[in-house]
Amino acid sequence: MKKFDTPKPKMTREIRSMIKNAPEFNSNEIPELRDFVPGKPIRGFAQFKEYINKKGRPKLKSPTEAVTIRLPRDFTDKMRKTGKGWRTEIAKQVLSAMQS
Repeated sequence: MKKFDTPKPKMTREIRSMIKNAPEFNSNEIPELRDFVPGKPIRGFAQFKEYINKKGRPKLKSPTEAVTIRLPRDFTDKMRKTGKGWRTEIAKQVLSAMQS
């Protein structure tokens, strides 16, 4: 596992200096922020509401579940030879057997 590099003290001082010397932000410079009130959505960004504060992968409509099952070796060998996606193919066959 690769460790993350921690910022070097010189780099941290530079960053602090940049923040300290940054010009003051004026919300009138950006039209979308003129009416900004903390805690209220910014006008014009409502279409992005569904993407804000979403973390991780999106939920699947039909999530799968990891299970352990013992199958005959000749069956698994045959399925492995079909190539990539052989486990998905087994799942499809099981579903089709359930539906028939």
